[in-house]
Amino acid sequence: MAQAQSSELELDTQLHAAIQEAFEEVYNGGKKSPIDKIKLADLGTTVYLKREDLNEAHCYKWRGAYNRIRVLSEKERMKGVVAASAGNHAQGVALAAKRFGIHATVFMPKFSPYLKQHDAKVIGGENVEIIMVGETFQEAMQEALKAAKKDGKTLIHAYDDLQVMAGQGTIGEEINEYPEGPFDAIFIQIGGGGIASGIACAVKHKYPDTKIIGVECAGQLCMKAALQEHKPVLLDSVDSFCDGTAMSRAGELTWQICSKYLDEHVTVTNEDVCLAIKTLWENHRCILEPSGALGFAGYLDQLDHWKNKKVLCIATGSNVDFDKLAWIARHASVSNHRLHGVRIELKEEPRSLLHLLSTGLDHFDIRNIQYGKSHSEQATVIIGFEAKGLEFDSLMSNWDEHQLNWEELVADEIDEYHKIALDNELLSNPVFVTVKLKGIKESFSKLLEKIPEDCNICYLNYSYDGHGDAHATLGIEFSDTKQRSEFTKQKFPKDKYCLASKLVSIDSLNI
Repeated sequence: MAQAQSSELELDTQLHAAIQEAFEEVYNGGKKSPIDKIKLADLGTTVYLKREDLNEAHCYKWRGAYNRIRVLSEKERMKGVVAASAGNHAQGVALAAKRFGIHATVFMPKFSPYLKQHDAKVIGGENVEIIMVGETFQEAMQEALKAAKKDGKTLIHAYDDLQVMAGQGTIGEEINEYPEGPFDAIFIQIGGGGIASGIACAVKHKYPDTKIIGVECAGQLCMKAALQEHKPVLLDSVDSFCDGTAMSRAGELTWQICSKYLDEHVTVTNEDVCLAIKTLWENHRCILEPSGALGFAGYLDQLDHWKNKKVLCIATGSNVDFDKLAWIARHASVSNHRLHGVRIELKEEPRSLLHLLSTGLDHFDIRNIQYGKSHSEQATVIIGFEAKGLEFDSLMSNWDEHQLNWEELVADEIDEYHKIALDNELLSNPVFVTVKLKGIKESFSKLLEKIPEDCNICYLNYSYDGHGDAHATLGIEFSDTKQRSEFTKQKFPKDKYCLASKLVSIDSLNI
């Protein structure tokens, strides 16, 4: 991982001091969580699990929210607080607001699970107001910022705040107290980075040899992007299956701490998370929400290396909608399907991508496609898709028969954050549009078929998490301005495959 700069060392010192103070104060708001020792009989090993799912809010978020509100002045508290949350932070803020007897307004994106909306209201009672707004956490955050500015209230950030990070860091201090420690490694899920930075800072100060391993889900790699780019990066789209970690941008503060203390980074799929939930149920009768099992999923992914070593995973929450469990159960059985990635060269011409799908690729679950026009004759496309070993071999043989030039990406490259290269000087009458598609295999090919035959795709950033809707941002070149103007009026009409589309500017693209 990247090394921290001098300013980050100062931040690290401040955070550690804040964690020590929080460790003396936060238990007026909640209780310490136990560590369970779990024997995984079928896997022939034992793992430790920090049970943050067992407190009143069934998640760890009360710690950061309580600690942030704790340091407010009485005048600031009386004005009330606002927050944005994908779910669990709402419950943490609601619990803290009730403890302090103040009012909190929480803005939640529309994808937030019903259970988290409901429980936040139940926990906070008259002390909390929940407002559903926006399709993403960032959109909910914008509304929270507006409300804070308008009403003079304090924003309680979900992760990018020193006192919030310090509150989550009290988990690390509890780990340091554990009599059977220290641990060889700790697997920690990452959304915006609050819990990872807090625990890492606390543990590394006492046990520098303990490996801190950050785990992100494919489609949510905002921390990996920040570590690669040496700054937070806004992702084009975010997979919402692990809703508790569905952040499109790492924190300004959290990525600095993570860059210093994360020893390794692991990427898992939604199916890996489903298998982790199933494994914990079968071995310990514990059901976690998807983001709550993310760290454990990372451990299972790396089991060959860490088997029979002393490893701790963090169970961050159990707030999962009941009707989601059926989907989890079905997909746990397919987690051994491998995510494949290829880099393939096509002719820079209309319909070349549609022709590629017809070679057999359209039979697979395509998870992501990234392409930008950077050459007048040749197009280099990166594609990630799910396939069993024999299915993948058959497709590659078919590509060889079609004399396609391709190469398979190694595991770390498949989910790597890619800046898409796009040469503006090569573009002719382009239009850029975002599209929401129904999450079925046919949707993407049906979308491409709607593009006029003489029009060329010059930009594509497509993502599908295997759950819910797929999202794509396309750049389309038109033969003349009249044809371009006609398209901008209607875009992609709604049907059973295309759910919505809107025009966007080139400045909003991932280039």
